[in-house]
Amino acid sequence: AFIIFALIVISILNSESIMKLDLLVNQNIIPIQNPAASTILWLITNLMHPAVFAIIFLIFASVLIYKKRKKEAIFSLCVVAAGYLLKAIIKEVLKRSRPINSLIEASGYSFPSGHSVLSIIFFSLIIYFFKDGIKNKTQRWLFISANILMILLIGFSRIYFNAHWLSDVIGGFSLGLFLVLVSIWLLKKTISKKPRRHQFSRVA
Repeated sequence: AFIIFALIVISILNSESIMKLDLLVNQNIIPIQNPAASTILWLITNLMHPAVFAIIFLIFASVLIYKKRKKEAIFSLCVVAAGYLLKAIIKEVLKRSRPINSLIEASGYSFPSGHSVLSIIFFSLIIYFFKDGIKNKTQRWLFISANILMILLIGFSRIYFNAHWLSDVIGGFSLGLFLVLVSIWLLKKTISKKPRRHQFSRVA
C-alpha cells in the first residue's frame, strides 16, 4: 500500500503520465452521469462529510464502549485522527488542484482524497473489530463484502462527481490502508508484550 502511494506521489511530481490517465477517466465518466445515479452517489459520498462522519463514528465508538471495548474505541479515534491529520498535511505539501468540472462543491486541494483515506480506515476498523463476532461463515463474508463495497462506492463517488482525480482516490485508499494496517500491527504488538499473570495451582 505504501509503495503504491509513493509511486503515485512520484508520478504526480515528476511526470505527466498519471495526469493523462486522470484526464481520460475524468472525461469518460461524464457520459454515465445521470440524475438517478447522482442521487444515490450523493448520499453515499456524504457519509464522509465531516458532520455526518462525526455522528457515524460516535455511534461506532458507542457500540464498542457498550461492549466494554473502550480501548478499541480510543484506538479507532486515534487512527481516524491520524488519517485526517496526515491527509491534510500531504494536501498542503503537494497542493494539487482539483478537476475544474466538479458536479458538487469541493474545497481544498485534491491529493489525496480525504473521503478515500477516511472511508478505508473506518470500514476496515469495522471489519477488524466485528467480523469475528459473526459466527456464521456466510454472514461474516457478507458483512466483510458490504463494508468493502462501501469503501469502493465512496471512492467511486468522488470520481463520478469529478471532485477528485482517479489517482487521488487510489492514493487515498493506499495511504489509508497503510495507516490502518500499521496501526493494527502496533496494537497487536502492544497487546502481545503485556505481561501475563502467573497461574498458581491450588494446593489440595
